[in-house]
Formats: sequence, C-alpha cells, structure tokens
Amino acid sequence: MNEISKAMLIMTLTLLGYTLGVQYENRVETKKPLHLVLLWASFCMNAVGFGLLTRMIADSQGFVPWLCRAMGIVALVILMLHSIWGTAVLVLKEEKGARIYHRDGKLLWKIWIVPFVIEIMLALVI
Repeated sequence: MNEISKAMLIMTLTLLGYTLGVQYENRVETKKPLHLVLLWASFCMNAVGFGLLTRMIADSQGFVPWLCRAMGIVALVILMLHSIWGTAVLVLKEEKGARIYHRDGKLLWKIWIVPFVIEIMLALVI
C-alpha cells in the first residue's frame, strides 16, 4: 500500500470514528466511556494521518502546502480540545457542563469537518 493510500485510509477511519462518537453521544444524550474511546482513537488516527500527509508534501513549497499543513493542525487541535472536554465532562460529572457539551458537540464536529476536508483535498492536489 502506497503512502497516499495509507493516509487516506487512516483519515477515513478518523472521520468514521469521530462521526460515530459524536452521533452516538448525541443519540443517547449522555457521555459514556465508549464516546471517549472513539474521540481519542480518532485524535490518534488524525495525528498519524496528518503526519503521513505532511511527510508526503514535505518537499512542496508555496501557499497550497502551507494551507494544507495549517488546516491539518486546526483539525487536530479541534479534535484534541473536543476529546479533552469530553474527558472532563465524564470525569467531573457536572450536569451543566454535560448539557453544554451535548449541545455543542455537533457544532464542534461541523467546525472540524471543514479544515479536515480541505486538508485532504489539498494533499491530493499537491
């Protein structure tokens, strides 16, 4: 399997894991350990996929490779913050925090998907 295929497989698994984690949490309306497993696994896969994509475009110069890297970092940071927030909600068991997390979880996913998709599309073009 070549580098681009590995990167795309890992990024697809990232998308699948994060989407399932957010949708499942939204459906059951409570934070469960499985949601955290999906979030943190997605974060790890996103980091690996970002690393592969970055290595693939390492020799590229200009605005497009820079934007690809920047979008990858933004997506990674959003997913990391969502995972940390979800961990805090589960550990602290604070009702108000859980309600806000539940309400805003889908919004974070919608924000994350934009740089995630841009990063992948740019990497395929470079």
